[in-house]
Amino acid sequence: MSEAQKRNFVRWRVLGRSHIANRDPGSTTYQGEVDTLKTWLRARLQWMDKHIELLPQKVQYYPQKRRSYQRK
Repeated sequence: MSEAQKRNFVRWRVLGRSHIANRDPGSTTYQGEVDTLKTWLRARLQWMDKHIELLPQKVQYYPQKRRSYQRK
């Protein structure tokens, strides 16, 4: 493990602990953390690809006239 990796896990004690969005026990190695992040990113991108077509293709915006406000 490189010095930077060691400092990271000394500062942020995350090895072997579950993270907020993940209920599974955390990884106990740096490479395990990297693999977990890659897996999460792949799943997130697949979800985005699946749902992007559900977004409106054209958004129309009709701004209202600004009202003037007076300070009291």
